[in-house]
Amino acid sequence: MDYNLGEYSMKRSKAQIYTTSIIACLGMGATGGSAQDALESEQEQGFQFKEIVITAQKRVQSKQDVPISVSVYTDDFLKASSVTGISGLIDYTPGLSGTDIGTGTPNFAIRGISSNSFGIGGEASVGIFVDDAYLGRITTSSLAFLDVARVEVLKGPQGTLFGRNSSAGAISIATNKPNEEPSIDLQASGARFGTYSAEATANVPLGDTVFARASVVYRKGSGFSEDVATGEGLDGGETLGGRVSLLFDQTSVRFQLTAYGQTDDSDAPGYDTADSLLASFGGLTVDPFDRKTASGEDQHEKRNVYGGIGRLEWTLDNGLDITSITTFNHYDYDALFDLDGSAAFISNANFGNEEADTFGQEIRINGETGNLVWFIGASYFHEKVSAQTDLQYNEFFVVGGTPIPADAFFPGSPAFEICDATSDAFLGACSGFQAESVTQSGKYNSYAVYGDATWALSDRLNVSGGLRASLDKKDFTFNAPLIANASTALLGDNLVGYSTSGPVGLTDEWSALQPRLAFDYTLSEDVLGYISVSRGYKSGGFDPAASIELAQYDEETVWAYEAGLKTTLAGGRVQFNVAGYYQDYKDFQTQVIRNGIARTINVSGVEGYGAEIELLAQPTDELMVMGSASFSSSKVQDLVIDSGDLSGHRTIRSPNVMGSLVAQYTFNQVGNWQPFVRGELNYEGVQYFTLENSASEAQQAYTLINARIGVQSEDGRWSASLFGTNLANEKYFTDSRDFGFGIVTLAGRPRVIGVEVAAKF
Repeated sequence: MDYNLGEYSMKRSKAQIYTTSIIACLGMGATGGSAQDALESEQEQGFQFKEIVITAQKRVQSKQDVPISVSVYTDDFLKASSVTGISGLIDYTPGLSGTDIGTGTPNFAIRGISSNSFGIGGEASVGIFVDDAYLGRITTSSLAFLDVARVEVLKGPQGTLFGRNSSAGAISIATNKPNEEPSIDLQASGARFGTYSAEATANVPLGDTVFARASVVYRKGSGFSEDVATGEGLDGGETLGGRVSLLFDQTSVRFQLTAYGQTDDSDAPGYDTADSLLASFGGLTVDPFDRKTASGEDQHEKRNVYGGIGRLEWTLDNGLDITSITTFNHYDYDALFDLDGSAAFISNANFGNEEADTFGQEIRINGETGNLVWFIGASYFHEKVSAQTDLQYNEFFVVGGTPIPADAFFPGSPAFEICDATSDAFLGACSGFQAESVTQSGKYNSYAVYGDATWALSDRLNVSGGLRASLDKKDFTFNAPLIANASTALLGDNLVGYSTSGPVGLTDEWSALQPRLAFDYTLSEDVLGYISVSRGYKSGGFDPAASIELAQYDEETVWAYEAGLKTTLAGGRVQFNVAGYYQDYKDFQTQVIRNGIARTINVSGVEGYGAEIELLAQPTDELMVMGSASFSSSKVQDLVIDSGDLSGHRTIRSPNVMGSLVAQYTFNQVGNWQPFVRGELNYEGVQYFTLENSASEAQQAYTLINARIGVQSEDGRWSASLFGTNLANEKYFTDSRDFGFGIVTLAGRPRVIGVEVAAKF
């Protein structure tokens, strides 16, 4: 197979073919034999097994030919590593960090840059795309993987290639397309903590030119923690999702119509108080890893997502390819979180009636002119979003006992404490339950025109360049009626920090140019070097959490610089890639929490630099190894807030060191079965969950050990395995912070042992 770049054609070397087989075999020996068998089969019969390619530059290319730092995972690898969502890729991807805190509050960071503001007025820094369709809200980015063919994680700004809100990077998920081969794929698993999963996919040709594909997934877990006050589990729940696609293939015209949906009925994250007094209300002691909390609240997260994608590909007689992508997506979300993590009712956050409808249209033209490969395009994206947030609290806990000195109201007025008998005459009676509501809605429109091209200056040197012009317009409305109680009488305003006399409307727009320039040079047949510079942009937004005056924040921009090497060594048995980068952010958007009030602000600057390494190797025909490592520094510049001077502090969820090692050994065939064993080590260095970088809101370095042992039939149709994650039962936090009522912690997953079976027909 050739990879065409204008008139320049680079043949696949034996080394590249061999490396491809390594990746396939890391996915449980998808070819049904060793890598050497696959190579010999190709030499005798032509290319037979799955090609590992990417479409980051909107055309099919080998990962090793693209001047971008990108990690790629095939469906075989995802299944072999039990990766069921984006958070599962963090263990293996250098530069990717974060976690799914809950169903609707995932927080992913690339090279230390994330979005921790979950309000409907802002945007994400890491763009999530499914079949080139932008998902939009952060709330929908944690959808379950279903019938996924490939995942590409691109580091650094990707505005000219993937569009809006990819200032830190992009995660592109490609699903399997309907095809002419009838097939059925089944997979089921069961594990500790009442965790079950089942997935089925059927591909059916409906004629010579019409093909259908349908998938369904069901997952259930009883949770890793228990609320002893209710007897209910936490961190668990149910997920049901599905996708149906129809492909009409008329040679020069291909049209694919896809409908998808997912419903989640989940328990809330099991936050636990670190305060001994609050823990005692539930009859507990402070032990963040005993898997016991005592909130007594009906904590939950419920989410419904559905949508559709229409994709038209038209090849003209002159060789131009026209692609049209039309998308629609809807979600609604409801959640209740206990902010104090204790059985004492102090404060809850109720995110109710949050929903969004999005529509997107993209048109792209790809072509080749001599030594130039190019594409141009235009896109439109519309969102209509709304939400209501209720801050529920107990006045006796929140303001009770606050001393009021004598003469505070008039000469001779007595001294008293809030919520005692005397305070009733001056402030009103305290209540055990109060609720302040904030409603928000927005209509957003995003427009862009863009283009990107690669010019082969010689048979070794290519130059790639692109430019995107973006315009974002937002209309935002919010309302926070003043409630009358002892707390507001004392503070003069709502506890959230502000109130309105009626709906307040805000309107603004932002625009930017995002250039990209890269050079790649083939040093030898199997060594590629590259350098690049690009500019990223994310629109401004609205977050009235702190005050009306501070409700708006500016756009975020970045200049990013990168250099790297992509190599294939040792006769094709080793693939080694390394990249170094420097990035300079201006007006970086982040959320800070002070005294229980969260607000999104602009940090004047964030400076980051680091290096990333990826390794694939096959030391012997039976042993395959994959490894990665990242070393990074990402720090804020010139930031002073209520809690102090945070200049020089590290950004959130950005471990200074991350690393992974995966090894799989495939034994000689026994009868019709081929046994294998697989082991994994995943390491994360010190990371902070807030910009204050305090020790109580941090996680020290830790290592997770995973393993799998199993067998696969000779023809690859049947497989069974026993797997274990966090086998050393490492104790670690996925979150730790103060929402205004003391530190609460969220423990990571404990040891899980399970079994998995799969069949293909």
